[in-house]
Amino acid sequence: MTWARALLTIFFGALAGGVTNRLAIWMLFHPYEPPRLFGRAISWMQGALPKNQARLASAVGRAVGTRLLTADDLAAELQDEELRETFETRIREILAALIEEENPALSEILPDRVLE
Repeated sequence: MTWARALLTIFFGALAGGVTNRLAIWMLFHPYEPPRLFGRAISWMQGALPKNQARLASAVGRAVGTRLLTADDLAAELQDEELRETFETRIREILAALIEEENPALSEILPDRVLE
């Protein structure tokens, strides 16, 4: 009997936790737009993330710019000799392709009024 009671308690506890977690996640993201009542938006009923999207984007951008990708990190990467060689090789390939590509004369591209 105690095993059945323990299993029943675990089952209902898991069910209650799952339902509340699902509801909490839904409330973070929904509704995307605030509901309207008589033509007026009720902003406090909008989901927390859509309502604060601009503020969250600014905070994430600031964190990435100051903590994850610092100016010193970029400078160190740009001084890497292998990266520099790869970059120069790719630039040479692009320039060679542009030079070899057959292009019409500039006088054929420009309108007559510009040529005058």
